[in-house]
Amino acid sequence: MFCVRSWLAVALVLAFFAGSVQAASIVGDTVEIWGVAQSNGGETLRDTVVVVDPGIEYTATIVQTDIYNLDIGPSSIVLDTLSGWFSPWFNSGFPETTLEVRDIDVPGMPGLVIGGVSMIFSDTIVPEAGAPLNYPAFSSSNVSFTDHSVILQTGPYSFPTGSRVQIDITFVPEPGTATLLVFGGFGAALIVRRRAPSQSQKSQF
Repeated sequence: MFCVRSWLAVALVLAFFAGSVQAASIVGDTVEIWGVAQSNGGETLRDTVVVVDPGIEYTATIVQTDIYNLDIGPSSIVLDTLSGWFSPWFNSGFPETTLEVRDIDVPGMPGLVIGGVSMIFSDTIVPEAGAPLNYPAFSSSNVSFTDHSVILQTGPYSFPTGSRVQIDITFVPEPGTATLLVFGGFGAALIVRRRAPSQSQKSQF
């Protein structure tokens, strides 16, 4: 059985990595901002940006009018509407329009992936006038994720001036990294156990 020192070694390894995950930051990473249209299912690369903090990474413009800012922080994405806009409904058979931030990585920690997202948003964001009757209200279900991307369903919703969407990102070790971490912890425990003198050895001093 493991002694107290062995379990302490495991706990220290896990605690160190947990602290690193909690402090994970995408500042300095290069990400891609994409739009996927419901009208035809087409994907458009809007920009490729380096994440800075503080600073606005992307500003969407329509007919020389800035409509929203996208501020990507260490572990968040904030969409602030500057001038009211909406993402129209198209009865095209394609999924609703989305805004996506892709290729998200944590610089210096390649073993981390996105493990969860949460969202805070203004209650003034509602289905746009052309949306189907009784279309679902804007909610936390409008945001989803993959290992390295965050997807926000913007259609068919209206975003009035001053509205905000804040998405907070949680990072976790990818499965392979997590497995290595556990085995590494137990390996450290075994080393500590082997080096620890037995009671009989202690009595000789």
